[in-house]
Amino acid sequence: MIIHKSLNSIIFKNYLKIIFGFFILFSQALKASENIYIGYASSLHNAMKEIVNDYKKQSDVKLKFGMGASGNIAQQIMRDAPYDIFISANKKWINYLDEHHKIKERQPWISNSLSMIGSMKSIEDLTLNDNERFCLADPKNAPLGLYSLEVINALNLNIPDNQIIFLKDAASLQYYLSIDECDYAITYLSNILNLEKNIDVQSLPLNLYSDITYEIGILKLNKGTKDFVNYLQQPSVLRKLKNHGFIIDR
Repeated sequence: MIIHKSLNSIIFKNYLKIIFGFFILFSQALKASENIYIGYASSLHNAMKEIVNDYKKQSDVKLKFGMGASGNIAQQIMRDAPYDIFISANKKWINYLDEHHKIKERQPWISNSLSMIGSMKSIEDLTLNDNERFCLADPKNAPLGLYSLEVINALNLNIPDNQIIFLKDAASLQYYLSIDECDYAITYLSNILNLEKNIDVQSLPLNLYSDITYEIGILKLNKGTKDFVNYLQQPSVLRKLKNHGFIIDR
């Protein structure tokens, strides 16, 4: 009888070890397959592709991303799109989500500047011929559009409505520039540096538009999201962003 109890005890202990082992393996599998969904402003896309690929080499976390106009992504989040991190090209859309209690943590990140595209003697004297087109990011959802309108109003530029091509975001505007669909445009310096062609460019004075601040919002606060946001602040990442034309404030 004593031997029988000892045998049962040994079997039970081994059974617990097996269950515990399966639990550890299952937990590790879940950790290895952890996903982080990032939504970011389309003007970041070329740089973010490099950053995400580099991060994948040193982490088991699977990074997935969506890009577009900051306003469009913010509205997707309001409709419960499963983003964990949101990077906006202005504070407006981070503030919007913060007001609706979607943001757990937030921090400013990098900056940008604007340039005018097109052949002109001076920006103040810009006049379009009847067949010329002015490309403008849609100010309803794209921060680039809002910054561009500030420039247009500050310089009191007269651009006929029927000669404006409204584009959904900075990436769309960059594409239209690349295929010569725009005679004139206002865009980010970072977009110009990624164009594989020569174009006429004039830098726009910083006092014509609001400070361009990219801000990071963490929507789901956990180790994975905090680690990636910390990675975005690393000197090697900031140098990469600077090479893409972004302004690093530190």
